[in-house]
Amino acid sequence: MGKEDKMKVYRFLKDFPATQTNYCERYSSDAARWNLYPNLNYSALYYAIVNLLDVFPLITSQPQAIGEAILDTIKALMIFLERDSLEQLPLLLASQLGVFPRELDKQIVHLLADCVFPFSINDETHVKLSVPGVLMLVLQQTHDPSLHTWIVESAMNCSEGVYKDLLQVIAKGTCESRVAAANLLFHYWPFPNPQILHRKTIQYRVHAWRTMQCQSTGCSDKSSSVKRCYDPVICADVADTSPPIFLCRKCAEQVTGERKVVTQHIAQPMPASNATCQRQECQSQSRLAVTICCSHECTRGHNHVPMRLCMDCSGLVHEEGSIKHLQHQGSGVVWSTDDQWPTVESIVKLLRETTMFEGSEGEGKKPKWLRQLDGGTSMGKEIDKMADERRMLSRFGVWLMAGLCPPNDSADPRAIGYIMQNVFEWFATTALLPNDSMGASLEQLKTDFVSDWINIGMRVHNSVFIASLCGECEESDERPVIDRIKEGLGRLLALMPYDVISLETWSRVMPRWLEAIVNDCTEDNQPELKVLLCKIFEPDLCPLPFETVEVYGFMTDRIGGDDYDEMFNALQWLHVVHHSYDFPFPLLK
Repeated sequence: MGKEDKMKVYRFLKDFPATQTNYCERYSSDAARWNLYPNLNYSALYYAIVNLLDVFPLITSQPQAIGEAILDTIKALMIFLERDSLEQLPLLLASQLGVFPRELDKQIVHLLADCVFPFSINDETHVKLSVPGVLMLVLQQTHDPSLHTWIVESAMNCSEGVYKDLLQVIAKGTCESRVAAANLLFHYWPFPNPQILHRKTIQYRVHAWRTMQCQSTGCSDKSSSVKRCYDPVICADVADTSPPIFLCRKCAEQVTGERKVVTQHIAQPMPASNATCQRQECQSQSRLAVTICCSHECTRGHNHVPMRLCMDCSGLVHEEGSIKHLQHQGSGVVWSTDDQWPTVESIVKLLRETTMFEGSEGEGKKPKWLRQLDGGTSMGKEIDKMADERRMLSRFGVWLMAGLCPPNDSADPRAIGYIMQNVFEWFATTALLPNDSMGASLEQLKTDFVSDWINIGMRVHNSVFIASLCGECEESDERPVIDRIKEGLGRLLALMPYDVISLETWSRVMPRWLEAIVNDCTEDNQPELKVLLCKIFEPDLCPLPFETVEVYGFMTDRIGGDDYDEMFNALQWLHVVHHSYDFPFPLLK
């Protein structure tokens, strides 16, 4: 593959009939398309490029120039590809981020956002299925936030369901991509709660992208492009490239006037800080934007910027009987919808981020300035530049949980159990975080959102609540029993100060854990539980809001009863608890 191959493709493009440039704009399986250019083995050139990309990391001489040539060739070749090859192209390009030199990140995203997506995403291909994977790779591998908004908004302009695509990135993607995806999800689809709407940014900040500079070789201003042209002859003459080309207003007017060709408006970037309705005639009392319309009918009066609309204005503009617009709207309560499990999985993954940030607990408690003085490494690993952001990612999970997954009668018990189990684990892990401003912010979430959610869940789904506290909703694994018991008791201890453990709940849950200790733990294991049991039962340390007699009530009731088995069990439990600290129980005085 070289310049000669690229020039051959350019010549074929220049022979395109001027009346058939629609085949350059969007992929079509129409047989007439294949009669417009020579019947050559374009797939062979495509797979030659694929093979070259496999060995690209081994290239040491002029990798940037070679990378640019590959991208130019792919752009020219794209129009000639068969469907199977075209459907591979988005992920193939996105996977070069982090492989090609960083200087080419913008060019790769431009090729994806402005060329590949508009050409390939339609009902005749399955390219739409690759959008979540492309988003994940771009969000993970590029460090410029403007490239993130660029790829997301380009996906919005080409296809439906980008909200779901971002949910998939959060639920199934990498930790790095999850940071950007969560921030972008709440940026484009804000929640009405003021605490969420006016949240404090941590490290990740949403930046508006910019359109490409004018590609005309004769342009002296090199202003931002506002139009594109798909005519292959114009593209070759004006910019020495394959379709499409991107032109500033002045050059677009010149091309249109002199060459009599049609140009199209380019969707412009959305502002980075606007969450209210942008319709000038909006008179709604609640102007919070709930939908984004990318259709030309809405954007042409808005400088071709996708338009945010409130609920009332969206209903007025998109009333029944009008042309179907390309809208992007977040979900409401997700129970019994297609968004249910992607949302639940996203919540769980966000909550679990707190347990993984910066590795070990001791390292997490180091002051940030001290970690930086350590030379940028810790335990043999580089310091995570987004550690603070990752540490606070769980707040997005809490907000999604409170807003979209209320534990009401309509809720799926299996989903509620899955969320509860991870919320309880989140309580336990956040209790170990440093007591700094971010730790205090996470602590405030428990009061503002989580405690109410748990209390409602406890009333409506009591059996699920009890099962979650007893560890019955845990995923099966091969961990030692003692580890699972320690984690379960740790979760219970972390919940005690928050007024979510009633006396009835306590009397049902604690016997199960003590029974598990008696039946499943050896005498050698039990000393490992001493500290936990001491914190739970010792009167001066116990955070439960009950009298000491009530704390031990589930045991004294059994001891004073007539059932021998229950009495024997309670005595065994007393024996276990008694060995956790050295002074006599109040109930035995």
